[in-house]
Amino acid sequence: MRFVILGGVAAMVLSAAPALAKPPSPAQLAEAVLTPEDLGDGYSENSNRPRAALDKDSAHTKACRSAMSGLKPLLRSKAAAWIDKQGKPSGVWQFALGATPAGLASWQAAGKAMVRDCAGVDKSTKKRKEGIKRLSVGRVGTWVYAIRYSDHPQEFARPIHAQDVVLMRVGQAVTLVVSDGYFGTFDPVLSRRAARLAAAKLKEAQG
Repeated sequence: MRFVILGGVAAMVLSAAPALAKPPSPAQLAEAVLTPEDLGDGYSENSNRPRAALDKDSAHTKACRSAMSGLKPLLRSKAAAWIDKQGKPSGVWQFALGATPAGLASWQAAGKAMVRDCAGVDKSTKKRKEGIKRLSVGRVGTWVYAIRYSDHPQEFARPIHAQDVVLMRVGQAVTLVVSDGYFGTFDPVLSRRAARLAAAKLKEAQG
C-alpha cells in the first residue's frame, strides 16, 4: 500500500511538471524577422543579402576572429532579413534560429566570447581611431551581448565604416542583428531600435 501511495505521489509530481517550450519553427521565424516597414519610411530590402558580421580585417586579432566564427551557424539561417537605408550604403541585417536549452546555452557562451575577445581591440594611430568596444542596446530579450566596430580617420567628420553586432535570446530563439554603415552613413542608434523591434516580433511569434 505504501508503494502505491508513493507511486501515486510521484505520478502527480511528474504530471504537474511544466512541459519544455519548443523552439519556434523555421516558418514562424521567417515571419518574425524584421521588414523595411518595421523600420519606417526610407528603408527598403537589400538585394545583395550579405551573410557576414565583422570581417576578419575588422576583427584584427586571432581571438576576436575565432569568436566571430562562432556566429556562422546563425549567418546561414534561412530566417533572415536585409534592409537598407534608401540611397545610402548603410542598413541592418537580421538572422534568427530556434534552439534547444543546450543550444541556447551554447549561443550564450558565443555571445560572451564575442564581447570578451573583441571588445577592447584597439588599432588606433595618431591619425586614425579604429577599434571595437562593448555596446549597450538596453534590456532586450533574456540576454544580450553587443559590440561596436568603428574606423574613423582624423580627416573625416564621421567614421568611414562602423558596425554594430548584437546577439540576443528571445524565448527559445536566438537572433543576430547587424547594423552597418560606410562613408559617414552609419546610424549609431539603429541597432538599439532594430534590436527592440526584433525582440518584440520574436516574442509575439512564440506566443
